[in-house]
Amino acid sequence: MEYNVRNNHSKFERVVETTNKAVQIVALLAAGIWALWTWKQATAPSLKTGVGLWGDINCRWDASSEACKANVTVTIENIGQRNVVVSRVKYEISKAKPAGLESDQTVKVVDGLPESRGLVKEGDLDPQFLGGSYPPKTKYTWFLTVLFKPDMKEELWFKFEAFDPNNKLLNFWYGSTTACRRPNEAASR
Repeated sequence: MEYNVRNNHSKFERVVETTNKAVQIVALLAAGIWALWTWKQATAPSLKTGVGLWGDINCRWDASSEACKANVTVTIENIGQRNVVVSRVKYEISKAKPAGLESDQTVKVVDGLPESRGLVKEGDLDPQFLGGSYPPKTKYTWFLTVLFKPDMKEELWFKFEAFDPNNKLLNFWYGSTTACRRPNEAASR
């Protein structure tokens, strides 16, 4: 009888020991999952970096300069959670063939950039305007003016690219001018 009691007691101890180990394993897994979830919620967002770059172009006839005037607005924003440094902003202005409808078309979807007709101007914007350190959620806007002849048959396409100190592209933006005519030309059409 003593043997059965010991045998039952040792079986009971093994069940308790196995259950205890299983509970410890589940507790370790739960702690690991909780730690990972907490890290993703609290720490991981602080590791995100990102730069938003966008712009707007308004084009009109400017009588005082006898030219079409494109007012270009360029905005850079740090959309991440860490400090970002923009070392330079490059611009390119190109002529492009305007998209148009063929005689048998009523609708045309223009996806992608138009056929380029050559680079007109390129360079870097002065670093004091858009270059520098961007703390999280900070944005700066810069305005520039481009004058061009109203008799151009092509559209002007603008490309802006932001680079970090290692010359790595952070983001880019494309935009184009709208048609611009002298007031007497517009009235005769």
